[in-house]
Amino acid sequence: MKVFGAGVAFSAPNTLAATLPKDMDRTIVLRDPGGVFRTAWQEAFYTPFEQETGIRIIPITSAAEPTAQIIMMVEGKNYLWDMAGALTEQALNMLVRHDTIEPHGLLEDPALSGIPKTFCTAHSIASDIYSTVMAVDKSAFPQGALPVTWGDFWDRHRFPQWRSLRKDPSDTLEAALLADGVKPSELYPLDLNRAFASLEKIRPAIAAWWSSAAQARNLLESGEVDMLTTWSTRINLENRNLAVSWEQNMWGVDSWAILKGTPKADLCRIFLKYVCDPKRQAVWTKWLRNGPPNAEAYRYIPAQTASILPTYPPHLEKGFHADAQYWTDNRETVLERFNEWLLQ
Repeated sequence: MKVFGAGVAFSAPNTLAATLPKDMDRTIVLRDPGGVFRTAWQEAFYTPFEQETGIRIIPITSAAEPTAQIIMMVEGKNYLWDMAGALTEQALNMLVRHDTIEPHGLLEDPALSGIPKTFCTAHSIASDIYSTVMAVDKSAFPQGALPVTWGDFWDRHRFPQWRSLRKDPSDTLEAALLADGVKPSELYPLDLNRAFASLEKIRPAIAAWWSSAAQARNLLESGEVDMLTTWSTRINLENRNLAVSWEQNMWGVDSWAILKGTPKADLCRIFLKYVCDPKRQAVWTKWLRNGPPNAEAYRYIPAQTASILPTYPPHLEKGFHADAQYWTDNRETVLERFNEWLLQ
């Protein structure tokens, strides 16, 4: 048996919990984004975990990118939280750079056997996978042929309908380069001159630049635009007029991570093993339409639901992992250039 932390052996969560000191405070304060994440994870993880182990999860909602908060907690040794979920890769990169995330030591543990290595690091385990896709209003294409590729999205002659792009260089510049023929494997580092030249070609067909997922959804559902880039979870596919293309979708990883130095690190490791279970991950897809990291979860997800999730195998095969490290290192400079271009 492998051992982590203060000599706690890997085993079933309730067995692990039984090995902890009896006088230990059995609570974990965990940051999550709230909203549908809270609803989904409460049912799938928090409540059953407490029932099975006696370890209580106290969820706290915070900002989408809580890097400054975590750095202050760890450097000041004032742990208002013990761990966090749904940390973006860029946030995680910054936190690891500041040495504020605890190595979890679980990469070779059997609990992670169903999770691809690309979804985990020495400091993090995927909580969910999201993806940027093209969404279209089928009613705007009466001839039946729909745009499928990024090249189609950029083809103003074949598809003269109105479009919208994200008012942010991330994903937008990748789409511009893909439309110009760059292969996903050759995207990074981004050729900025080529990307902005490609954006110039599509600019006359952009009716709006969206700044939030809610705005993007409203633009499409109201008919103000006929196609746009957005996150797959934000498209209401119960609306039969809407469709998503998964060709060259750009996926990213949200993660669980333990704050470095928290006295609850061993409790957090027990929880990390628990959330890797495929059946438990399948439960949260009733509420949250991001992709479960464990491929085995699809054995327990209804086919209709599975087909709209980013980690559904056919979708994952068509996509590629957006390079968060590139954006961690270059975002400030690229964002400045992007904003200047928008004002021209």
